[in-house]
Amino acid sequence: ANTIKFSTNGVERMSITDSGVVGAGGGKVLKYETTSYSTEVSHSGTSYVDTGLTDTIQPSAASSKILVIVSQFFNVNVANPNVGGAVQVLEGSNVIVPSQNWELYFYPGLSGNYSKNYMQRYNVIMVHTPSYSVGDTLTYKTQMKALNDGNQTNIKAQSSSSTSYLTLVELAA
Repeated sequence: ANTIKFSTNGVERMSITDSGVVGAGGGKVLKYETTSYSTEVSHSGTSYVDTGLTDTIQPSAASSKILVIVSQFFNVNVANPNVGGAVQVLEGSNVIVPSQNWELYFYPGLSGNYSKNYMQRYNVIMVHTPSYSVGDTLTYKTQMKALNDGNQTNIKAQSSSSTSYLTLVELAA
């Protein structure tokens, strides 16, 4: 077998073989999954709906953490500029990044009806500690809803076929 050894002061700290890495300690990348999605999803309701951006990962070891990286394009069209949209990130049915109702909120200080069209990329980088058994498949996704003050608000994910991304990285415990 081929082996590369890393040592300091004559003590082997880590080795890389044909079958993997030994001695690297926690936090090393075990695997990753990434997806892109560019189908527009439009919504004007005040209940959460799926945006279409979803990905799965099957952890290869017990007690791993999942690095979740989201970069998603949104367009919000509002009749009154002091409203917007909210986004949340889920693993299964569990909300792991709750909406704070200001991710896509616009308040330019105007009064009256001034229709506005806002475009923004929503980004999240977080480490999630899921509950699972080795062999389980974890599903991550985003959801969105309109924030409505009585005027019409429409939120679109992947507006005009803009591409959104979701990357899941399994990190060793």
